[in-house]
Amino acid sequence: MPVYSMLMVAGAVLAAFSPAAGVAHAHSRGVTPDEIWLAWRWEPLPLLLAAAGLYVRGLRMMRRRARSGAVYRWRARAFAAGALALGIAFVSPLDAMGGTLLFAHMAQHLVLILMTAPALALSAPTAPLLWALSPPHRRGLVRWWQRTAMARYSACVLRSPILAGALHGAMLWAWHLPRLYDGALHSDLLHLIEHISLLATALIFWRAVVASGVGRGVRAGAGILACFILSLTGGLLGALMTLARRPWYPVYSHHTTAWSLSALDDQQLAGLLMWGVGGMVYAAAALTLLGRWLTLADVADSTAMRTGAPAPPRPGIGIEG
Repeated sequence: MPVYSMLMVAGAVLAAFSPAAGVAHAHSRGVTPDEIWLAWRWEPLPLLLAAAGLYVRGLRMMRRRARSGAVYRWRARAFAAGALALGIAFVSPLDAMGGTLLFAHMAQHLVLILMTAPALALSAPTAPLLWALSPPHRRGLVRWWQRTAMARYSACVLRSPILAGALHGAMLWAWHLPRLYDGALHSDLLHLIEHISLLATALIFWRAVVASGVGRGVRAGAGILACFILSLTGGLLGALMTLARRPWYPVYSHHTTAWSLSALDDQQLAGLLMWGVGGMVYAAAALTLLGRWLTLADVADSTAMRTGAPAPPRPGIGIEG
């Protein structure tokens, strides 16, 4: 039940950003440069610490059963990096700046989808979070999940980085359409849904990519292709924002003057951030997968030469069967 676990993490962490906690930026009067270092939000911190405690407890139980700690220490570091990124996105002044500058709001989204999501995917949170529960609750949760239709659909998506990438890319584009983006700025509930959906689909995508990195053949090639496609589609969205002749989101014009920016300047900075940083991260992930793919193929060839066994077919991107 990997998708359920990742959605549970996303929902549990972002539940702290309810309307009462001030999740939306809509009613903010804006933050000036003089106020920025006072604009910390401490409400999400207890929930972040609770999630980290559950993860560490489950990981320790798994480590004791396996009697080996190397893999689990590496996973714990990845989870800590993801939790730290969540803190940057929602505890630090970046959250308050997101209601003042489009550039900061874009940075917050990129922290979620390019830092938090891949780190949590690498930490493989499913098993530790389950092991943190009591045995009856763990078994009941697994049985319930196996009976749901979502279990079958999620398995299909996770086996296909292309489908997971398409889902995440569609969500990214949808939430940056001016009408929907403006609605999220003026609605606490819609803004909460925006953050949950972006993080959840990013988790699903990066989980599929991580799984493709340990595979071979078509699945590994699909992970590389999905990263390159998202690099292009995300870069296109950033380019359109950068090259636009008028602001897409006029609501920011009330706050940008205090930062010596026009609304169009702010939008161009946001577009450049998505175009450059976003495209670079997806491209770097694709190149990393490609390097691992070729390394595994070389190791397989070397092993075949030493043992005299026929070399396995070189991996290729295509359609099986």
